[in-house]
Amino acid sequence: MVNTRFYFPSSGAALINPAFSNLWEKTSGADRLKTKPYLTYTPFKSKSFSENYDGNSYDILNRQYISNPLSGQQIFTNVGLSGQLKCSESSSNADFKSAIIIKLVGNTGNIKDYIYYNFIASSEWSSSGLVNRYLPMSGICRPSTGISGDRIVFEIGARANSFTTGLFSGTQQFGDNAVFNDLPLNETETGLKNPWVAFNTKININ
Repeated sequence: MVNTRFYFPSSGAALINPAFSNLWEKTSGADRLKTKPYLTYTPFKSKSFSENYDGNSYDILNRQYISNPLSGQQIFTNVGLSGQLKCSESSSNADFKSAIIIKLVGNTGNIKDYIYYNFIASSEWSSSGLVNRYLPMSGICRPSTGISGDRIVFEIGARANSFTTGLFSGTQQFGDNAVFNDLPLNETETGLKNPWVAFNTKININ
């Protein structure tokens, strides 16, 4: 099956700055980097966030990734996708789960459509260290079509579902290094491997 896998480097400035989606309750700690459909050589680095939790479900954006422009029309409707990213939480009381939004923006950053979103894309994160988590295990894209010049934006974070109030932190590990393998499709891997999200189709990027 033809697929296109996007990777999440730990460095590399984004060329545009799309607004963060308003589906997140917290975006104040988020940053932006560039994603590519091939591996480079950025080191594995963790990015953490914290939240003073009040007992209600809360969606927190950790990082936004922006692709290069599409080279032509791209139909996403009913395309399958999957992904993997290592995560951890400071306490089992935090009850963090992976969350992701994928959207299309114009070449100036204007939001055109949502391709996919899932705020419970994994099981609860581990409180004993970074462990592989789905992003998601499998999903189907919403009806959407991109045109030449549009960009794909990945917004990656967490949903907090804790019933316990308090200050909790979460960590996700980014980086892409061609020396290492990609993370497997499971929720047990702990080794240094590349995080990714893949579409089950060919994505033509400039």
